[in-house]
Amino acid sequence: MRRWAAPAAVAFTVLAWASAFVGIRAVGEFYGPGELSLGRLLVGSLALGAGLLAGRRWVAPTPREWGLIVLCGLAWFGVYNVALNAGEQLVDAGTPRCS
Repeated sequence: MRRWAAPAAVAFTVLAWASAFVGIRAVGEFYGPGELSLGRLLVGSLALGAGLLAGRRWVAPTPREWGLIVLCGLAWFGVYNVALNAGEQLVDAGTPRCS
């Protein structure tokens, strides 16, 4: 069972990532890049929180690590995701646009 965990995680990640383009195209008319990024952040936070609760293992970060976590969060979700969502709304990913 364990030897299938990594390939299953990779397959799920690729399928989820690929389907995100279709989902973003579908809701892009109603939400801007910032709102889509906030939605991704909330879903990711819920998933990571559920994993933390299920594993019941927490190692408290040091103050320096907290600073790096905040910096990474701002750079990743604040800049990258907004740019990605804007690009996904403007660049055709090969999916038909429904009118």
